[in-house]
Amino acid sequence: MHPTCTKNVTEKAGRASLLNTATSPSWNVAGIVYQSNSGLQITQDGPNADKDGNSVNRELTREYLHRDPAWRPDGGRIVLMDATANHQEIYALNPDGSGLVALTRPASALLESLPHDVAPAYSPDGQSIAFLSNRDGEWAVYVMAGDGSGQRRLDVGVAMEYRFQNEQVIGWGK
Repeated sequence: MHPTCTKNVTEKAGRASLLNTATSPSWNVAGIVYQSNSGLQITQDGPNADKDGNSVNRELTREYLHRDPAWRPDGGRIVLMDATANHQEIYALNPDGSGLVALTRPASALLESLPHDVAPAYSPDGQSIAFLSNRDGEWAVYVMAGDGSGQRRLDVGVAMEYRFQNEQVIGWGK
């Protein structure tokens, strides 16, 4: 289950601006990226704070179909799930919102039902991304390089179920 919160995140012209949803957070040295009801947002503090030392909250994307972000541990690229009308794919972009690129794509658009690629998670070294997919007819764990190449299924020996609730269901051990 993801934490969801309502809290003040910025001060503008003497009044608080409310963030009414914050789900699927991913932390690293550069800050926190999370899903909101209007897209993805980043909160940064420390050296990235404003001149008064307050945390900075900014939009990463305005696309509400961008979900379940995961930030590379070193503060590099962010992977996310793009939830289109009939299937989900995994994309990556830079922390400034530029460079959006698809990392997964269906083998063919002529399928009766397009497969889903969901729940991306970076490896601790940031070189690989694990994700769930039903591209072979059942949910399974897959892994790929950070650029989307070398996609392969991992045999984990456990039946899986995914219910499209933006679950962060994969984590890496060290």
